[in-house]
Amino acid sequence: MEKKRVLVIDDERIVRKVLQIQLSTLGYEVTVTGNAQEAFDALKADQYNAVICDIRLPKQRGDEILKQIVQDYPTLPVIMLTGFIDVDLAVSVMKLGAFDYINKPIKRENLAVTLSKAMSYKNLQDEKIRLEKENIKYQKMLEQKVSERTNELRKALKRLQATYVDTIRALSSTIEAKDPYIRGHSYRVSQYAIIMAKEFGASPQELWDLEFGALLHDIGKVTIENRILHKKKPLTDKEIQIIRKHPVVGENIIKNLDFYQQIRQYVRNHHEFFNGKGYPDGLKGKEIPLLVRIISLVDAFDAMNSDRAYRLRLPMDKIIRIIKEEKGKQFGPEVVEMFFKIKLYENEIPYEGSEL
Repeated sequence: MEKKRVLVIDDERIVRKVLQIQLSTLGYEVTVTGNAQEAFDALKADQYNAVICDIRLPKQRGDEILKQIVQDYPTLPVIMLTGFIDVDLAVSVMKLGAFDYINKPIKRENLAVTLSKAMSYKNLQDEKIRLEKENIKYQKMLEQKVSERTNELRKALKRLQATYVDTIRALSSTIEAKDPYIRGHSYRVSQYAIIMAKEFGASPQELWDLEFGALLHDIGKVTIENRILHKKKPLTDKEIQIIRKHPVVGENIIKNLDFYQQIRQYVRNHHEFFNGKGYPDGLKGKEIPLLVRIISLVDAFDAMNSDRAYRLRLPMDKIIRIIKEEKGKQFGPEVVEMFFKIKLYENEIPYEGSEL
């Protein structure tokens, strides 16, 4: 078993000799010093399990030495030696960080018990430090693993988002292929919607969902026959009912795909009217989410501003008049006000295919 090492600091040679003999018989390796300088030189040179220091030294008080040891070697227990007349001083040094004190003349049994406690204390302190270092090491390793895993998840998310975007591109292209008269319509609606939503302070995530919700708002039209979509004459009541089913059909197309859940509202409710006379749910006022109300307006605006199978694009002054007339009816008042405040109708949205 490795011996424990004790440093003795006392200016009396006889006391040093007695302590050296007693400690050696108790199984300790002992280094004796007569002053503070020798003691600190010894502490720098070797490692010790405890220090025994006289409370009164000729050139430096024991409490001053204690303060320095506690500061430089915080886990090293220091046992102070004191005479009976120095009991009050001994109590004061305990407050400064001394582990314990022993009265002179030194009794072997008292020395043995006090040192045994000091060794246990030192072992506990060393173990605590070891565990703290292990914990820090573990935390760093854990942080590194978390960082690595986070990077992996970021890459996986980017791949998932790329797949998500590619899927929406394909679906958007499918709509355009079905009805060439609406080529670029969904893209323009998404860009108009983003411009307005930013003015209302939409978050980045809301803008992300809004963009893709707008791109897919007409996805339900892929199930409508071309003869209806391309019809140049007025639609019959039955054909109108078929057209009006496209929001629900569109929602059904995407509802079972988890990553489309946040955009279902844009697909299903973009034809709701502020006055409650829209479809399919007859939502009214603020029952219709703000961003859906935005899509409702810009969708109608772009439709009026584009050629369709049944008519040519409308003059801008007529479009503006219709939007003003429908404020509070088809369109939300605050959305109409923002539309004219930022003069959205003056924006030109370039389109070169279904690029997002």
